[in-house]
Amino acid sequence: MVGPVAVQAGRLTRGTLRAGLADIPLLVLGGGAPGPVLYVQALQHGLELNGVEVMRRLVTTLEPSRLRGTLILVPMANTLAARVHMQSYPYADRPRERQLNDMNRRWREPIGGVNHVDQAVAALAPCVAMADAMIDLHCHEYLYAPMALTDCHDPTSRALGIAMGLGVVNHSLGTEGMFGRYCRDTLAKPAITVEMPPLRRVDAGTSAMGFRAVLNALRWMGMLDEPLDLPERALIFDGGVSDGVRAEHEGFVARLAQPGDLVTAGAVVGEIWSPDRFEPVQVIRAPRDTAVTSLGRPPVLWGDPEQDFVNVGESVAGFCVPAAVVEPRRELA
Repeated sequence: MVGPVAVQAGRLTRGTLRAGLADIPLLVLGGGAPGPVLYVQALQHGLELNGVEVMRRLVTTLEPSRLRGTLILVPMANTLAARVHMQSYPYADRPRERQLNDMNRRWREPIGGVNHVDQAVAALAPCVAMADAMIDLHCHEYLYAPMALTDCHDPTSRALGIAMGLGVVNHSLGTEGMFGRYCRDTLAKPAITVEMPPLRRVDAGTSAMGFRAVLNALRWMGMLDEPLDLPERALIFDGGVSDGVRAEHEGFVARLAQPGDLVTAGAVVGEIWSPDRFEPVQVIRAPRDTAVTSLGRPPVLWGDPEQDFVNVGESVAGFCVPAAVVEPRRELA
């Protein structure tokens, strides 16, 4: 059993977890042969929709009988936040409420409490504990590249992060109460957080990358008998020299590179265009041999919109030197 769902070999079975006012949908794919258990969840935050599209692709394309083991899918971990079109529920997610209100800050012992998100965590925790590895699907602003976040100092987590094939792996332990940290520290299991831009809408390109990432996790775990679908290189970020560029003129950002691109010192990665003359008023150059980590004006507060119109003094580009640039196939051999 996974919660209320009886696992059936070679079949997809649906059920519902009751969490206070919320019903959390639960889908379980029982493989045709015994094997590991992978837990995948989406929509801890109600504006991060690409993970649901990843789930749709998994459910409509995976044949359960081809799997070894069990795949547990939670497409809407925080159903109430999604339904009211907010990152969190019941409060707008601002710094003073975040530790109380953000579901991805409530995975901590003792599990449970009176808050809506605490009840959701309590309902999901027994299902999570059954898994051999966990994936938490999120979205961040389109200013950044799709990426995997995990403890890159743990060999298993690092290998899984690379194997998922997103091309960017960021060393991140997470803060107290985050799902990934709970899985690694409390359950002693490898966990990956996947970030797929943007927020508030489904993007076909990045959700396809997330779908491929979950399939690669199944392949890497031996649950799907297929070769890994990997990029030629992956950037591993772990500290490193960081640089930022601020706008010297107001205007619109034109991207001439993409987040995740490796660039050489002096390379032009973008421009700021005048809003009236429609000509460049600032050229954005890489300060050193580095990687582009962001292009555009980030939100002032988490969950606020990002912007491609910038005012003087606002952040317009970010860079970081990766700790390593690896060939995934060689790294995983």
